[in-house]
Amino acid sequence: MEVIYGLENIRGNYRGLVLTLGSFDGMHIGHQKVIRMVVERAREIEGTSMVLTFHPHPRRILKPENNLPLLTSTEHKLRLMKRLGVQACLVVNFNKRFSLITPHQFVAEILCKKLKVKDVLAGSNYLFGSGQKGNMSFLKEMGKQYGFRVKALRPLMRKGQTLSSTRIRQFIQEGLVSDAEKLLGRPYSISGRVIKGKKLSRCIGYPTANIKSGGEMVPPEGAYAAWVKWDGNILPGVLGIVKAKGGVIEAHLFNLQKDIYGLQLEVIFIERMRGRMFFSDRKEAKEQIERDAQEAREILTQSPLYKDSIP
Repeated sequence: MEVIYGLENIRGNYRGLVLTLGSFDGMHIGHQKVIRMVVERAREIEGTSMVLTFHPHPRRILKPENNLPLLTSTEHKLRLMKRLGVQACLVVNFNKRFSLITPHQFVAEILCKKLKVKDVLAGSNYLFGSGQKGNMSFLKEMGKQYGFRVKALRPLMRKGQTLSSTRIRQFIQEGLVSDAEKLLGRPYSISGRVIKGKKLSRCIGYPTANIKSGGEMVPPEGAYAAWVKWDGNILPGVLGIVKAKGGVIEAHLFNLQKDIYGLQLEVIFIERMRGRMFFSDRKEAKEQIERDAQEAREILTQSPLYKDSIP
């Protein structure tokens, strides 16, 4: 997949460009459906499939006071898009200046002049341009004027509610990672780097890798059954999250034989087993970790993607 960072770096003349556009935070099953349709349409017309997305997330620029928690970093989104067969992704630098572009300018200068789109697919509720004044009805009118096709897609519904990144964030915020998985179409995961810790867990026979999140949303405090993946390796284990430690994730990985300090990992949450607990001494802590480890093994044995990886 070709990745273009910035409008100024568009070089190619893309044949029969089929485009979808949006923030795609989470890359949930609704996003995946739209992108698969883009890929399929491009194949039909022997054209090029492209996703236009933004960095940083527009809401982080327009409403910085909300400090929007991200479900997927830009790098994570790109990896997921590549898996869906997208041929090109344009990552637009979203800043105050870009936010002032009118809907007409966006269509005329970017979609038509720079990209020369043939087809645009997006959710029927998609808004764009200064003040979000552009909508799909406006885009269809512009398509008639400039000669490109527009298809508005109805948002997916789950249990009477629109499937959205906001709803998934609510699940993650409540520790309901298995519910989030149903809407994401995959287990919720974040990336992070292994940092040095105080090695306190090693004293009770359960050494942990301390993982610092790269900015994606960290679930609430507690213990989780999870997988940790890096460089083609994947191990099951128990994750402990303590917000007082700055959201650092303590991962006890079963049968870890390697030094992984400094490595970038993917942490894959399967199920929250309990909330945070306080212990009176090391013996009590060790007994609880032993129970957590046993429960995690039982949960992960049922994990369809990686059940053969259990040691």
